[in-house]
Amino acid sequence: MPTKKRRDLARERRLFWRFIVLVLCLIWASNFVVIKMMFNAAPEMLPSEYATLRFGMAAAVMLPALVRGIRQPAARGAIFVGLETGCWISLAYGCQSVGLTTTTAEKSAFICALHVVWVQYATAFIFGRPLRRKTIAAGLMAVTGVGILVLEGNAIPVIGDLWSLGQPLGFGTAYLRLEQGMARFPTQAVALSAAKITVVFFSSAVWAMLQT
Repeated sequence: MPTKKRRDLARERRLFWRFIVLVLCLIWASNFVVIKMMFNAAPEMLPSEYATLRFGMAAAVMLPALVRGIRQPAARGAIFVGLETGCWISLAYGCQSVGLTTTTAEKSAFICALHVVWVQYATAFIFGRPLRRKTIAAGLMAVTGVGILVLEGNAIPVIGDLWSLGQPLGFGTAYLRLEQGMARFPTQAVALSAAKITVVFFSSAVWAMLQT
C-alpha cells in the first residue's frame, strides 16, 4: 500500500474514533439530566434501587460476554482488572445517585468534571509521569469552562455536593486502571467491561438490600 494511502487511512481512522468519543461525551452528559428527571418523577425511589435497576439491565446484556471471558484463559486477567475497576465505578455512581437527590444536575456534572484534574495529578504523583505546564493549564481551563457553563445561579452548596465529590475520585481512578488494564490486555475490552458492569450491579443490589 502506498505511503500516502496509508497516511490517509490512518487519518480517517483517527477522525472516526474522535467522532465516537464525541458521541460518547454527548451520551455521558445526558446521564446527569436523565437521573435528575427520574428522581423528580419518582421521588420515592431510593438511589440504590435506581442504580440496581440501571446496572442490572446492563449486566444482563453483558452476561454472555462475561461467561465467554471466564471460559477463555487469556481473558481472565482482564476480568480481574474489570472487577477492580467496577469497585471504583460503583463508588462514583453511588455518590452520583445520592448526590442528585438534593443537588442539581448542573452542579453534579461540574463536580464530576473535576476528575480531569484528579487524573492529571494522580498520573504524576502515583505513576511518576511528568506533569507538564500545558497539561495543568488545559485541565484548569476545562474545569473553569464547565463551571462557567453550569454554575450560574447554582453556587449555594448542599449536602448532595459533598456526596458528588466521590465522582471524580471513583471515575478518575477507574480511568487510570482501565488504561493500565487495556495496555496489558488490548484484545479483551468486552470481557473487562462485562466484569466491570457486573460488579457495579452487585454492589448496587447489596446497597439496595441494606436499605430495605
